[in-house]
Amino acid sequence: MKPQTWILMLCISVSWATTAAAKTDASINRQATEARWQAYASTALQTQPALDFPYAHCFSRAATAHDLPETLLMAVARGESYF
Repeated sequence: MKPQTWILMLCISVSWATTAAAKTDASINRQATEARWQAYASTALQTQPALDFPYAHCFSRAATAHDLPETLLMAVARGESYF
């Protein structure tokens, strides 16, 4: 086989193993994670954004449409695009 083929096979194997390990991580306590999410979700709906954000009306509509906290959507968007 060509060296490029071996490198490609190695990359695919490492990628697959990493993904499989992440999905089956025994150290993640799913019940605790769910409890933390429920605690956040129950208070986040009353929390107003601390700053003015561009396109705030879009976040508000999306939060209402998908039954998610507006602050969660804004936090994700800010983390992804740093606006």
